[in-house]
Order: sequence, then C-alpha cells, then structure tokens
Amino acid sequence: MPSYSPTHYLSNLRTTLTALVITHHTAIPYGGTGSWSLYTSRFAHHKPFASLPLVSFNVINQTFFMALFFLVSGYFSAASAAKIRKSQSRGERTGGGGRSAFLKTKWKRLGVPTLLYTMLGPALTRALSAVVRDGVGAGEVGRRVWEEVMRTRGVRGAVWYCGVLLIFDGVYALLFPGHFSDPGAGSGERSGTGTGIGNGESAKQSARQSLKARQEEGYEDEDDLGIIQPLISKQNQPQHQPQSLRHHNSNTQTAEERDVKHQPTIPHILTALLLTTLTSFLLRIPYPSGIRSFSLLGLTPGYLPQYILFYSTGIAASTTYKCALHELVTRRTRTVLGLTVLLVNLVGCVVVYSSLVVGQAGGGAERGGEGGGRVGGEGGGVGGEGGTGGAVQALLPSFRGGFNRFAILYALWNETTGIWLSSLILLWFHATCKVPWKLGSVDVARYSYPAFLCHIPVVVFWQCVVDGWDAGGVLKTVVVAVPSVLGSWGVGWVLVWVVEGVGCRGYI
Repeated sequence: MPSYSPTHYLSNLRTTLTALVITHHTAIPYGGTGSWSLYTSRFAHHKPFASLPLVSFNVINQTFFMALFFLVSGYFSAASAAKIRKSQSRGERTGGGGRSAFLKTKWKRLGVPTLLYTMLGPALTRALSAVVRDGVGAGEVGRRVWEEVMRTRGVRGAVWYCGVLLIFDGVYALLFPGHFSDPGAGSGERSGTGTGIGNGESAKQSARQSLKARQEEGYEDEDDLGIIQPLISKQNQPQHQPQSLRHHNSNTQTAEERDVKHQPTIPHILTALLLTTLTSFLLRIPYPSGIRSFSLLGLTPGYLPQYILFYSTGIAASTTYKCALHELVTRRTRTVLGLTVLLVNLVGCVVVYSSLVVGQAGGGAERGGEGGGRVGGEGGGVGGEGGTGGAVQALLPSFRGGFNRFAILYALWNETTGIWLSSLILLWFHATCKVPWKLGSVDVARYSYPAFLCHIPVVVFWQCVVDGWDAGGVLKTVVVAVPSVLGSWGVGWVLVWVVEGVGCRGYI
C-alpha cells in the first residue's frame, strides 16, 4: 500500500507544474506568446500569436503556474523555519544558528544553481542549436558560444525563479527572526554551573512528552517539513483518553470556528487582489511585459506583486492560519472569485469589441518590438511580436502595459484568474493526488527540480531536431513537449547521480 503524507499532493503539484513549464516554453515559438530567443521556427505560420489555442494556453498558464511555485515554496520555507526552531527547543545543534543554517541551505539549493546555469546554460543551448539545426563547424560554434556569454548582464533562463526565491527567503529570515529561534532554547545550559546539563535534559524530556501527547491526539511529526499536521478528525479520536487530553480537546475549536478564524476572509482576499492588480499595472507602465525586463534578475517586474503575494501567503498558511494550502480559500470565497473572473471577462469582451467597432486601439503602450530576448523568461503577458492581423493585432501591444484600459483589464484579469485557478488546482490535487508518484522504484518528484533546471537545453534540442517539419503549431508543440518532458527528467536524474556521486549533496 502506498505511503501517505499530508504533503505528498504538494510534491505531485510541483511535478505537474514543472511539466507544464516545459510544455509552456515548447509552445512559444510555434505561434504562442512569450520570450524564447534561442530558437525561432522557420515557418511563417508559426509567428507569434499565430495560434489562438497556444496563445490561450500560454496566457492562462501565466496566471497561476509560477505563482503556485512561490506559494508552495513559501509554505515549505516556513516549515523549514519551524523545523529549525523545534530542533533548538530539543537542544539540538542547527549548524551555526537558526537563520544562518536556513540561508546556507537556501544558498546551496538556489544560489549556486542560479550562478552555474547563468554562466553555462545559455552557451550550451546556443551550441546545441548551432550543431543540431545549422550544422556549422567548430569555429562558428565557438564564436556563437562566446557571443552568448558576452550577452550576460544578469540572471538568465528559468533560474530567474531560483534567484528571486533566494531573495524572498533572505527577506523572510531578516524580517521574522522569531520563526527560526526558540526563546527558551538553551536556557538550561545558561542557568548556572552544575545544573545546565540536567536542565537541558529536562527540557528535552518535556519536549518529547509534549510531542508524544500530540501524536496520540492524531498529529504526526513530519520530518521532511518540520511541522505538525492533523491526520485524523476529531470524531475519530479515541474515546478513552487521559483527563489532560480530554481537557485539551474540550478547548479545541470546532471545524466551523477554525474556518472562520484561521482562513483569509473575503475582504482580506479582495483587498490583496486589488493591491496586487494596482501595483502590477503601475509596474507595467515603465516595464511593459515582453518589451522591458529587470535584467539583473531576468524578471518581468509586472508579475512580481503576484509572486510576493503568493509567497507570503504560503508563509502565513503555515505560521498564522495554521492550515494546509488547499484550505486557504473557502468555498464561498472561491465562488466570489469565480463570479469576479466571469465579470472581468465580460467587461473585457465589451471593451475590446467596442474598440474594434469604433476603430480605437487604446494607447499609452509601446507598440511592436521583440519581446524578451531571454531564454526561459516568464512567458510574458498579453501582447507580443506581430499578431493575427488587422484591428486585433493593433490592440495586442496595449495589453503589455502603459497607462491604458487594456493594461488595467489585463492586470485585473491575471491576478483574479490566478487566485481562482490556484485554489481549484490545490483542491483537486489534495483530493486526487495524495500518494507519491513513482516510476517503478523512482520517486518522480525527487527529480522535478533538476528537470526544471536543465529543461531549456533539452527543449531547444528537440525543437532543432524537428525544425524542418512543416506541421501545425499545436501538433508540433505536443510532439516536441513529450520527449522534452521525459528528457528533462532523464537529464535531471543523471545530474543528481553525478553531483551527489562526487559528494555534493543538497544542491539539487
């Protein structure tokens, strides 16, 4: 029988999101939208925005997939802090202090891969493209590789996510030191000579007894997360319990009370939604999506407010609300969000249609221009190079940013749809994906992060292999995406085997 953990569904979610990122990037040069500069299809019918299904696929993905990565990452970062704090309460060493141990781990897992990929990844991808698609000689390959290296001005490729997450984790450790340390840790050792060891052992024994009591109530010490989560409901608890436990249970809040007091309310969510919408709209005035980016981090600033919101919400779920991620949004709130999404879509259709009828294209945004120029960027917003022609093409650049009603509509639609879809996805994964996904004896989730790190060269390789095949954008996306996903996991497995084989653990 498969093992069960309250967080297996989150591991499976991250696996799915990684496969979605790979497919998302595969679709861009075949008529979708986004930044993907190291491969351009030779066929005119694959120009940006040529395929409505692929454009819709890319734009809808952008509303939630990277935001969900940050949500889950924030949740696990808070859980890691709790594990460090718990170790201190037991009198265990945490490797040079709570926050320093946390940041050291994050630097190894996020900072080092970001630096290595930025230095080597784009050059390797350019070399693959030159050899597989163009068939040029070694001298020309070297020239293109050097040219790619000289283009480096900051973080490049999909590791922008790792760099931004490292900054988020650093800010979290700086602003919330109490999450990483137990005020009472080590008090027994500091209390005086001759009694320190005895008091320390007493504190450890007390902690063990407290943990044992909580486990008897249906809680489990989750070693991987450093948090304690309920595994059985109140009605399934044993009827014959010690008086102290019966007294504790009598003071425990009912599920209804917990839903009210430990979940974000509708006003809270709507306020956060409006703030992120306004901030992302304002950021897209100087930084239109797909036209300008923050090169140091390889980041499109217009999506940063959403990432901050989701990361901080993940921390709050673990520390403040004390609930699982799928419980953050209640059914009533989800209904309100769904109606809001519907309303925004209706208003958007009316605005676009009226603009087409009267021949107005909005304004205030930069027109045309190639998007991005950075492999593995965030996928961009609505807008891009070229379009499907006519009046609709004239409208698309206005959604990228600037001070106009189309940019406002896109900001509101992206933020609202992102929260709503994320809540539905989390609910579905919790209901259906509670056991770990395995391929034989291989834990698929274990290699999702390595697959994420190395997927861009794999995708470009397969795009170059089928470069001469004149097929529809959707068909070509599917044909390339399947071996790209499988190949990324395969290369990730080899990468883990090599890195850990030389004794470098904790990096991927």
